[in-house]
Amino acid sequence: MDKGKIMQNLKNRNAVITGAARGLGEKIAHAFANEGMNIVLVDRLENELEQVRAALAGKGVKVASLVADIGTYKACSEVLEKSIDALGEIDVLVNNAGLEIMSAWEASAWEAHCDVMNINLNSPMMLTHLFLPGMLKRNRGHIVNIASMAGLVGVSCLEAYCASKHGLIGFTRSLRASNKFSGSSVGVSAICPGYVRGSGMVAPAMDGEYGKAAIPGKIQGSVAVNKVAESVVKVIRSNKQFVVVNPGAPRIIIALGILFPSFGEWVFRVIGAHNTTTVMAEKHGLGRKLGMGK
Repeated sequence: MDKGKIMQNLKNRNAVITGAARGLGEKIAHAFANEGMNIVLVDRLENELEQVRAALAGKGVKVASLVADIGTYKACSEVLEKSIDALGEIDVLVNNAGLEIMSAWEASAWEAHCDVMNINLNSPMMLTHLFLPGMLKRNRGHIVNIASMAGLVGVSCLEAYCASKHGLIGFTRSLRASNKFSGSSVGVSAICPGYVRGSGMVAPAMDGEYGKAAIPGKIQGSVAVNKVAESVVKVIRSNKQFVVVNPGAPRIIIALGILFPSFGEWVFRVIGAHNTTTVMAEKHGLGRKLGMGK
């Protein structure tokens, strides 16, 4: 075993993936299986979860499915116990499960915003709190938090989502610093995709379901969901702090927005980067009248 080293060889490693029943979680599971990793699939969607498990069963790896709602510490504790029962000690935890609400801040119930914060931020922190001690004891393991470009900038009608992803990146950075300072080889990374083709919250807009008003600023620089899944494998091998997956202009705009917030805000507005979420919120009846306050 490569105790105390970055995990270059992932074959026969044991991984847990939350939000694994569809979308990016499903693709990450296939990417892991292709590397010869054993997997526990965690999600609330029982039927879809079983379909993913069945599809992976023929790849010569151990696959277990676990129906769970990870919104409480007790439920997360059960995920740890059942994962160890299924595979043994866990080498990789992928915190992928997430919620989003496209809504003007005041248009949705407070409880809905709390649900977003709980699943997107509290749940990864709770699961990490539970899985990390075993990794530290073995001085081997990796935690991957699926964040977002929305964790680096502000996006209209996504206040709770952006707040949760900003928090997830901050948590990743701080935990990574703690591990490195203590001399631990346990890796912690964040993946920051932007617009993802074929998956994710803006996929309907990208498929044209919301009309041309939702298109400006988002197709260019978007990335296929398979590429995001592949980046998870790569980040475990490289132990990078975080990776902005999308190529081209979005990476430059994000960097400028961090360095020069006012300029970044202006650029996002000019290129129509807020159009997608604003239009989708309006279509769901959760928008705000444009131009108010002028």
